[in-house]
This record gives sequence, structure tokens and C-alpha cells, in this order.
Amino acid sequence: MASKDAPPPKGSKELEHAAEDDWHRSVRDAAKHRAVAQMENYDGFKNMVSVAHLRPWHAENLKDHSGPAPPAFAFAADGTHAGPSKNPGMTTSSSLGRPDARDAFAPPENSMQFDKTWRRRCVGGAARWRYLGLMRDEDVDKVFAVDITGATLGEIAEALAEGFERVSNDAANDDDGDGDVPEKIKSTWRGVSESDQDAVASSVVRLLDRVRRAGRFDLARRLISGKAKKALAKLFDALETRRALSSDKETAPPPSVDALREAFGVC
Repeated sequence: MASKDAPPPKGSKELEHAAEDDWHRSVRDAAKHRAVAQMENYDGFKNMVSVAHLRPWHAENLKDHSGPAPPAFAFAADGTHAGPSKNPGMTTSSSLGRPDARDAFAPPENSMQFDKTWRRRCVGGAARWRYLGLMRDEDVDKVFAVDITGATLGEIAEALAEGFERVSNDAANDDDGDGDVPEKIKSTWRGVSESDQDAVASSVVRLLDRVRRAGRFDLARRLISGKAKKALAKLFDALETRRALSSDKETAPPPSVDALREAFGVC
């Protein structure tokens, strides 16, 4: 019978090393999956994986390492939770000097940045409308040079339909009022005032014309949902109505709405 004062059996060094190697591998794999899910760039991916095995000794309640702990990159130098770097396609309201910045986005530099902002920050049609309004023709060409998915194409269609309908309704409400709108700030969309329906309609047409030049567009338009197709049909009807009412038909930019209907496969 073993004595109670006997030392505990010694574990094998090889077993300890194997267990530590297995733990290192698991935390690095978890960091890789986390970096991919967050759509980090190369440097962000490398940094997250390289420190995955570290634990901040100065972080509150984590000094004993007795249980699972967040990785080192989740903390700032003072031990407070910091998390990964902010989305480069998003400008915080505090940096703009306003507590509630309306256009708190920046134009995307590439397709990865567009996808990251579109999925994580553009929640709802209004936010997507504003984000699309910041993209110039060259931005659209650059983002969708390789391809565009059916899901993204459908979401763009729904955001444009919802946004243009809101612009039209706002203009109609202004016309029905007494003309005295105190302190009302008119926002801009793709460089034109949203109070100018004709200019906004022309900008929507130009944006759709750039989108239809995207890589693998023909496949994407076949994969959009029925809801998105209905939104496109409604948008094209509104654009045609606006063009018919426009007093400046001579300067309406090509292509025609009928050409867009044919390109997007919407009757």
C-alpha cells in the first residue's frame, strides 16, 4: 500500500511535450479559422496566428491560467479587452466628430474590403444604400472585376430599389408640404443631392450599368432570388417613370432602362 506522503508519479516528458504541441496546434488552428471568418488581410492573419498561443499575464482574472482564456490579440497593452482591428472600410463616428454619423463608411479599396463591410456593417437596406452611394464607377469596376455572386447582386438590387423608393417618397412629402422644412439636411448619393430625383435616377442607372460589367455577371443574374427580381422590376418601373417625367431627357445617360432590363433578365 502506497504511503500518503509519497510524491505523485512523474509524468513522461515526451507526453508533456506532445500535449503542449497538441494545444499549440489547436489554438493556432482556431486563430486561423477566426481570421478567415473576420476576412482579415495577410498581415492581420499572420499576426493573429503568431500570438494565438500567448496569454496576457497582466490581464485581469487571467493570471492563474486556470481556465480557457482569450488570446493575446484580444487585449490591449493595459490588459483591457480590445479585439481585432477595426474594419478598414468603416469610419467610427467619434473620428468624424459626430455622435451619430450618417455616412460612416469609406469607399472599398478591393473586393475583400467590400465583402467585409457589406456583411458586417451594412445591416439593412438603408446602410447598403449609403455604402453604394460612396462607390464611384472605378470603385465598382475594381471591386467586381473578377466576379460577383448571385447573393451580392440580389442584395444590391434590393438596396437600390428600397433606397430609390425612399428618395422618391421623401421628395413627394416635401412637395406636399408648405415648403418650409427647417434645418433639413439633404444628403448626397454618388455625388448628387438626394433631393434631385432626376440626378439620383441617373446615378442608379450608371451604377447598374457598371454592375452588369462585373465578372461572371451572367451566372450571377441567373442565381438571384425571386424577391430580388421583383425588386429589380419595381426599380426599373420607377426609373422609367422618373425618366418620363424628367424635363431634361436629352442628357439622360445611356444605357436605357430597357437595355438594363434585358441585361438583368427582368421582364
